Amino acid sequence: MESGDVTDLLPFCRECFPCSHDFPEVHRLVDFVVTPSLGYRVFRCAACHETIFMLKTTSPSSTEPGVPLDVTGEGLLRWVADERAHDDAGDTPDCHYAHHSGFDWSRYRFNASGG
Repeated sequence: MESGDVTDLLPFCRECFPCSHDFPEVHRLVDFVVTPSLGYRVFRCAACHETIFMLKTTSPSSTEPGVPLDVTGEGLLRWVADERAHDDAGDTPDCHYAHHSGFDWSRYRFNASGG
């Protein structure tokens, strides 16, 4: 998923329907572009034990970074809380969620020792 080269995976792609949660618990990990008008968007739900699912999309956008796959567990829950707080401040989730390629995810990554 991290490389974005999914050519070998396409025969195995099956659309899975998401849970009933909303953003930020449900967040995009990555888009896979098949053609300019067809792709798959891969999501994860922090509230459903970090379940990953995917949906077909007619407007795949592989250039926008999603939440990194290695942001998990307590770090992911912290990010969800920060997104909720940001949204409660009256901003749209898009303004914070549209993370630029240089967004510093280090505060949401934890090693085995918890830091």
